[in-house]
Amino acid sequence: MKRVEQQKELDAAVAGKKSVVLFHATWCPVCRNYRPFFEQAAKKSGLDVVEAVIDDEENPIWDDHKIEYVPTVFIYENGKILKRLYGRPGVGLTQDELTSALKAV
Repeated sequence: MKRVEQQKELDAAVAGKKSVVLFHATWCPVCRNYRPFFEQAAKKSGLDVVEAVIDDEENPIWDDHKIEYVPTVFIYENGKILKRLYGRPGVGLTQDELTSALKAV
């Protein structure tokens, strides 16, 4: 799983391929619980797997991608967003949400 922390790194990581990106923060307990499932499911999908670590709440990725809560997952194709799965407060994302989104692409 490729790790990025800045927008230009993210742009390079998703260019020219289908990718699934987990936006998360290391300080987030929901993210820490979700990350192992994400990594396993994403690898099975055959997509390129990227984690965007956005620990700093001033990181422009938060605003640029309209992320309010982590974990959040985006699926890209050739640098364009195909699907967005936004996390919810105290819940994050469910395993079913991710599995369904990965099957749909």
